[in-house]
Amino acid sequence: ARRVVAAVPCASSPDLAVAASADGSVRVLACADGSLQHSRSFSSPITACTSLFGNDHDAAMIVTGHEDGTIRAIAATALGVALQQALRPHAQPILDMASTAARGGYV
Repeated sequence: ARRVVAAVPCASSPDLAVAASADGSVRVLACADGSLQHSRSFSSPITACTSLFGNDHDAAMIVTGHEDGTIRAIAATALGVALQQALRPHAQPILDMASTAARGGYV
């Protein structure tokens, strides 16, 4: 069974949700029936996730933390899942994440 790390609404399409899973995948799901609309897999398991609410994007913006220390910024819409940026600032797993609006951006 897949363990869901986080699920957030998709800003551009309220009938969709975005789920980040411990198997390393990000999925866009239909809220009505849970059917898979899009997915993207990453090589390292997702261990933490936070959403960036209140942004100006037409996408659900999430940031995922991975077992290998990588942090990925991901945009998810009704059209698909797109990696925006990836960084590896840590050599250990990312265990927790949070975001807050600050000075027009996020931290």
